[in-house]
Amino acid sequence: MTAEDRSQDIQGQTKQVLARIDRCLAEAGTDKSRLLAAQIWFKNFTSDFAGRNEIWYAWIVSDAAPKRATVQ
Repeated sequence: MTAEDRSQDIQGQTKQVLARIDRCLAEAGTDKSRLLAAQIWFKNFTSDFAGRNEIWYAWIVSDAAPKRATVQ
């Protein structure tokens, strides 16, 4: 999934994507606590990583965090 409004910074785009994921999971009758893995792709890993992580860690369920792969 990608952000619908790509004019936003990495945090705004991350919030958009995670909200879309929440909606899709709800439609499937589940939630983020059941995720097993996540793949995260960056256009600019170096400048975007910290901002994305701040939003990611606020969103995940800490005792049920999925394994993740993060690449540029």
